Amino acid sequence: MEDNDIQDYEIVSTTNPKEGINIALSQDIDIIFLDIMMPKKSGFDVLKEIRECKEIKQPFVVIVTALNDESKSRKQ
Repeated sequence: MEDNDIQDYEIVSTTNPKEGINIALSQDIDIIFLDIMMPKKSGFDVLKEIRECKEIKQPFVVIVTALNDESKSRKQ
C-alpha cells in the first residue's frame, strides 16, 4: 500500500445509547459497530432510530454482541 492510499480516520466511541444516536445524527459517520446489549436501550432500538432519520447519509452498521444464549436474544 502506498502512502497516498492511507486515509486518516477519527474514531468516536460511547457506551451511552442516547449519546451514540446523537453522534450518528450529527456527524458524518461511515461505519458503526453497535452492541446489542447496551444499558437503558437495546442496540436494535438504537439502529431503528438511526435508520428512521432520512436526512443523514446512512452509515454501514456492524452488529456485535457477547450474547450467546438464543433464548435470550431478540428475534427480528
